[in-house]
Formats: sequence, C-alpha cells, structure tokens
Amino acid sequence: MKPRLSRPLLAAVVGGAVLAGGTVLAPPAQAAPVGGGADNGYRTTAPAEAPDVPAQATGTDPAPAAAATTPPAAAAVPPVTVPDTEKPKGSFRLSATSLWIGQKVTLGQNANEYSDNVDPDAYLTRKISWGDGTTTTLAANATFATKQYARTGRFTVTETITDRSGNSFTTAGRAVTLTSPGKFSLSRYTVYQGAPFTVNFAGIPAGTTKIRLDWGDGWLSDHAASEKSVRGLILYRKNTSSKISGKVTLRAQLFNKYGPTSWLKVGTTNVLKDKWKPKLTITKPKNPNRISSWKTVRGTISDKGAGVRFVGVTVVRVTTSGKYYCLTPKKKWKRYTTEEQLFKYCETGKNAAKVSKGKWSLKVPAGITKGRIVVLPWAYDRADNYADTYRGFKITRK
Repeated sequence: MKPRLSRPLLAAVVGGAVLAGGTVLAPPAQAAPVGGGADNGYRTTAPAEAPDVPAQATGTDPAPAAAATTPPAAAAVPPVTVPDTEKPKGSFRLSATSLWIGQKVTLGQNANEYSDNVDPDAYLTRKISWGDGTTTTLAANATFATKQYARTGRFTVTETITDRSGNSFTTAGRAVTLTSPGKFSLSRYTVYQGAPFTVNFAGIPAGTTKIRLDWGDGWLSDHAASEKSVRGLILYRKNTSSKISGKVTLRAQLFNKYGPTSWLKVGTTNVLKDKWKPKLTITKPKNPNRISSWKTVRGTISDKGAGVRFVGVTVVRVTTSGKYYCLTPKKKWKRYTTEEQLFKYCETGKNAAKVSKGKWSLKVPAGITKGRIVVLPWAYDRADNYADTYRGFKITRK
C-alpha cells in the first residue's frame, strides 16, 4: 500500500489555499521495494525445491502402473538334474567412490559380469550390501541399483550371488566415501527485519560448479563456487506481505558433476521485529525568505531498528500569481495543474536525497521565485516502515 501524506499538508503549501486542481501531495511510490514477491536487490531467485530425502535403491527403471489383471501362471523352474557344488562368479562396477552427502552412487552389473556353471542368470539371487546396514536384492536381469546414503562415512559395498543349490559367492568389497563439503557462517546471528547480513563460504572443494542458498524465507539463490560471501536480508516470506520474525535457519547445497548435496545447515539467525518508523526533520535556512537560501534543502534522518533504506524529497513551489511547479527526477521544474499531473511528473521515487551521518540533502536547481516553497521529505527504513514530514516557507526576497 502506498502511504499518503496527511491532509494538513494542503494548508501548509500556500498558507490556507489548496493546491491547483484540488491536489493532494503524496510521497512517491516506495523506491527499490523489498520482499512482498519482488526482487529484494540482493538475491537472484530460483524455483523453490524440497530438501533431498534419502531413497532406497530400485534396481530397475520405474515404469507406469498398469491396469490390474489376473497374473499369469508362473513358469515352471527347471529342476537341477546334475550335482552342483561350484560357486557362482561375479563382479560389479560403481559410478563413483568419493561422493558428497546426498549424492547417489550407482552399482552396475551386466549379464556378462556374473554367471553360474549350472543355473541360468535368471535363477541366480543377487543381493547387494551397501555397508550401512541396508541391502537390495536385484530383480532378474536388472543391470543397476542406486543408493543415497543418509550419513557421512566410509561404506564397503559387496554383492552375494547365490544359485539354486545354495552355493554362494561374495564379491570383493568396494569402498564409497561420503563427506560433507564446505564450511559456512553468518556475519550476524541476530538481526532486525530487513537488516543486511553476510553468509560466508570457506573450504569449497575443487570441482564445485555452484552453491545454492535457501534463505529460510522461501527465497533461493544460486552463486558461483568462487564467491567467498553473499550479502542478504530476511524480511517478507516469498510472494507474501507477511513479515518474518523469530529464528530462521539458512541452508546450502553444493553441486558438482555428481549432482547436488543434501541441504547443509549454514546457521540460524534470530530475526527481531522492527516496529519503529524513521524520524525526519527539515533544517530551516538562516534566511528562509530569500531565494538564495534554497539552493539546497537539508534535514536529519534517524532510525532505531534496522536502519534507513531510502530518503526521497518532493519539492513544490508556488508563484505569486498562483502557478504550481514540482521538481522532477531530472532536476527540472515542471508546471502542473492537476493531481494526476503532479504524480506523473514528480512522484517517481527517483528524487533521492544524499544521506550521510544522519543528515540528508537535495540540491535544488535555479527557478525559484517569490511566492512559496514546500519541502516534503519522506523515508523508508529497511523493515519497510514509512515516515514523512513537511514545512512551507514564504519567499519575499532574492
């Protein structure tokens, strides 16, 4: 919602006379909006994702569900007609032996990589032990199985192949190491709503292709692996006007050629409510009735909570003949006769004041004449709290 200046301002413009066309001065629309579904200036958004959940290996590609039918009679298993005391043989391959937590390893095994002297491949039982206490039995003719580990560590993968006579063979173990990459920290663990802070990265491994941050407010952002820190803020929950307060946990994912990690905890920050509006004043020149005193308008600005984000100034002058002019963002005087024209010419949010050490200032171009001048500063703090004020002065001398 766009705040509007109070109606007593009308009387202040010309000492009791309304502005031309019955106009109501209003502050420009909020500059550089934060949150509420718009880009906050710090982050490049990406579609929200749910955290990875460890999945059990399947061994075969998923297929669409078929309509229920009466299952056909099972094919007869040919009996073993000769003595069988020889063990099966086999080996397998792993897609990787060093992964990050949350990444998946694939075990591959083609038909030419296991056999038995008597039984066809379809009658051999192949059981994978993943080294973390879980197992997967491969379906007949399956050529792969996938595994996503739920914790870091070094895990030894083996396969036991058993024929119908009970002879079994266990392959040599292959180790898979799961680590949690990178180190993360926050520059501040307590912040006001909208106040900026920094997420720091360290120990990012070689081969990292990008870093994804979950800010805990619905926003995600992607960053180059070479970045050492990212500046951000927490104010609105994504695509809402609901301000966030309380503890918020930030998380990160790292990507390399094997895909993303699980969500890794970055840190938890406590977001404090900012209920204070900025405070503005206008500095009265030594000789306010002189045209020469209005080359620059000045004042003070302060904020108790998250800090000031933006100060704008609307300047209106009225000639002795009753003509109205406002100062445009291009620092030109533009005559207006209606409220719509005032907003069109001068309410753009681009008349930004210079702010330094609690003081604001705005240079005013030549063109002021005898009559009246009204100065209307307005401000937003980083938590989107709004404030404004005004002062009018009569000009009688050069």
